[in-house]
Amino acid sequence: MDHNTTTNPETDSVWLTDSEGNNYLVPRDAIAHLMVPSAISSQVKDLVEADTQGYGNGMWAMMGVKDHWGQSSKDKGWDGNFDFDGNGTIDESDWKIAYNAWLEEGGGKGTITT
Repeated sequence: MDHNTTTNPETDSVWLTDSEGNNYLVPRDAIAHLMVPSAISSQVKDLVEADTQGYGNGMWAMMGVKDHWGQSSKDKGWDGNFDFDGNGTIDESDWKIAYNAWLEEGGGKGTITT
């Protein structure tokens, strides 16, 4: 870390490391809309870490929701194809719809109430 760099100690920040080893210090409020709700965090984590080659449309939908999580119709890169509930934000409700589609294709057992 560059010790000549100053940060505001009153700003709540999150330290992030990506898969390539790059580190980021990001203000928590800048990423708060990207937070995965605890009710589905293990499912999203499993998807991120899984080999998803060759799966059907439900898996495509879940990958799209994951990749666009937290985006709203006002954001650059917005892809309304993954706003399954049409509320203008790609979030937990869209994940539930995609996950249930995957389950219907035989991807797993159980359902999530939408």
